[in-house]
Amino acid sequence: MDGVNRQNNSSSDCAGKPADLVMMSACALSRAIRCCVVSCCEVMETYLNHIDRLNPVVNAIIVLADRDKLMAQARQRDDCLRRGEYLGWMHGFPIAINCPVDADGGAPPVLVSCEDILPAEQERISARLLRSGGIVIGTANSWKCGPSGNTEIGIARNAYDQAKTAGGSGAAVALALRMVPVAEASDDAGSLRIAAAFNNVFGFRPSARRMADDAPDLYSPVLRAVGPMARTVADIVRIFSVQQGYDRLTSIFMAEDWSGSANPLRREFRGMRVAWLGDLDGYLAIGTDVMDVCERALAVLESLGCRIDRVCPNYPFDGLLHAWLNLRESQVGRPSRRILRKGHQTPRRHEAWSQIEKVSAYDVYNALIVQLTWSSAIRKLFATYEYLVLPGAQVFPFDAAVEWHSEIGRCPIDSNYHCTELMMPVTMSGCPVITVPVGFNDQGLPMGVQIMSRHGDDLACLQLASAYEEATDWIDKRPPGLLGRSERESGSD
Repeated sequence: MDGVNRQNNSSSDCAGKPADLVMMSACALSRAIRCCVVSCCEVMETYLNHIDRLNPVVNAIIVLADRDKLMAQARQRDDCLRRGEYLGWMHGFPIAINCPVDADGGAPPVLVSCEDILPAEQERISARLLRSGGIVIGTANSWKCGPSGNTEIGIARNAYDQAKTAGGSGAAVALALRMVPVAEASDDAGSLRIAAAFNNVFGFRPSARRMADDAPDLYSPVLRAVGPMARTVADIVRIFSVQQGYDRLTSIFMAEDWSGSANPLRREFRGMRVAWLGDLDGYLAIGTDVMDVCERALAVLESLGCRIDRVCPNYPFDGLLHAWLNLRESQVGRPSRRILRKGHQTPRRHEAWSQIEKVSAYDVYNALIVQLTWSSAIRKLFATYEYLVLPGAQVFPFDAAVEWHSEIGRCPIDSNYHCTELMMPVTMSGCPVITVPVGFNDQGLPMGVQIMSRHGDDLACLQLASAYEEATDWIDKRPPGLLGRSERESGSD
């Protein structure tokens, strides 16, 4: 099945090449495991060997669980299958949890079982992955304290050019280099979306309150969202179906079941109206090379039957970033103060938190009014257009040693936040958005575009992304060069 042939039931034999397993889509891998075409032990051993070769080069996974314990868990998953017990779509999958840096500024401990993860309320989504059969192999590198091009525990290197940044997410790098079959990440200032664009993978931020992941902010404006990353839209749909669902502790969150549809991603787009927001009529600082690559997506959408209009909402965008900053600072104030009291101040944290104590209740109230008026402007756009499309980032992946650019094009940048300002319109709207690969520049660096649909209509967002994927196939067409070298090495083992 899908390039992997099983000669017998021994967990130590795998007739296919090691590369075959890591190159399979998550959906294909799940079928192969369930049908006993491959064992969970084979999958785990192959992925761990692959990680051993590549992770030292890119620093995508910062904490790795003990190999013997992981293999023991894989054997338990195989025993379950022999007894006819199938835990779920992720049965036997190696997964890396995207955990926050701890209060001491160091790497968090690796979570290896449901017992480890379930008591942590903010990790309920990760617990769902475990209950679906996933095996946590380690912790992905991430940056949780504010927008930055880099990660907290060393630098996660770009999957396509290790001299460049990964966009702040080791999970995206691990996914692009086939060190994990699927991944999850959080998104506030665009962490999930920018990293997906920078590493040529799909990254989906669902509708606000689609998934219950942060109980302390239950009744607050939703800025942070947890969502899936994958190498196919079909894989996005499957892991998303695992992540979401009713949670008795946070019953105001909504869920949606698409399992009754034979092919939920199939849809006709002829005559569908799509608005290209571009750089918001010159308001945003976006590199011309980025715009040139991103606008190639418009021709693809037109080939699918979409009608494209270049549109800019009539809205004072300069207040949107300020409102987001006040809302975010009001939400991160408590953990930030704890870290600052412990003396773990860094230049990145200093900028991210320097204004926290100055945010008043009036500031938060005014920010909520801005969010409300912006949501109204977005609803008016969606009265005419089925989809809104934006660039996936404001710059291409840049030097890994640099936090952010001091300028974009000829526009000076005085804050890290202005380098992620493109992300704020979606974050503040609460609408679902997916970053899809759009191609590469002359230096071989990847980029993406954001496809946005109405709040609550997450499926529509994924449907257009699926049609776009079928028309372009950038991920299979242009795998990372480092991955190619790794496969040649594995073939000679």
